[in-house]
Amino acid sequence: MDAKDERRARAVAEMMEKFGGREAFFGRLDKRYAEFTRVWKQDAERMGRILRAHLAVEHFVRVILFQQLLTKFVIMDMPWTIIQLKI
Repeated sequence: MDAKDERRARAVAEMMEKFGGREAFFGRLDKRYAEFTRVWKQDAERMGRILRAHLAVEHFVRVILFQQLLTKFVIMDMPWTIIQLKI
């Protein structure tokens, strides 16, 4: 075993110790995997509609914020800034 492998083995041992031992570490890992699997197996069509709605909201929030930013620069009479923002 070279020095790199020894450091890696020590790091893994320390990590497992911080989790309360090997059983606790793998127990937590299994729990997180089960949570992920539960979410992953949900209805993809419904999740897709939710994602699409979220993206639409993000788009319009971005548009509104950008319009407010441009309005602020126009009120401040800084047209050169507007040109820089469009680039």
